[in-house]
Formats: sequence, C-alpha cells, structure tokens
Amino acid sequence: VLGDAGKEEVPADAEGAKRHREYKKVKAELVDVIEEELVIEQQERSILEKRVAEADKVIPTVTSKAMQQDLETEKVRIGQRLSDLATRHDFLSKEKERFSIK
Repeated sequence: VLGDAGKEEVPADAEGAKRHREYKKVKAELVDVIEEELVIEQQERSILEKRVAEADKVIPTVTSKAMQQDLETEKVRIGQRLSDLATRHDFLSKEKERFSIK
C-alpha cells in the first residue's frame, strides 16, 4: 500500500531507485492534496456553524409554523453535514499522518 511502503529502504538498482523517487513524489503530492482538502473542510464547517447560529437567532422571531419547521429541518441537515465533515476530517488526518511518516 502506498502509505505503508515508505518505510522500505531505497532500492540499489536504477529502476527501483527511480520508482522509489516517483513514489516519494506521489506521496508528497497526496499530503498536499489532503492538506488542501482539510483547509476547505474547515472553511465549510465555519460557514455551516454560522448558518446554524443565524437560524437559532431567526427562529424565535418567525411567526409562521411552516417557516419555523423549515429552519429546524435545515438545522438538522446542517448538523448531519457537520457530523459527516468531522468523520471525513478524522479519516483525512489519519491518512495525512500515514503518508507523512518518513
């Protein structure tokens, strides 16, 4: 497996050394992509938390039961998305750690 193979020594033959360099390059690129995704997820989490806070602020002022229910439903959906993001964050953090090990 890509992230687990990095603990091996550099092969002595030219072809093996070339593959090892390519492997290290791909591994570094994966870490960069994971870091970028983690930043984007943090931004999304911040936006979603602001939406929940705004809904909490607006719900008491809404007189329509249908609109209140819509806002409550939206809060539940946002809560589920936040939960999904937390799970994804944990996975990506573990993958980043696995690929970052020298």
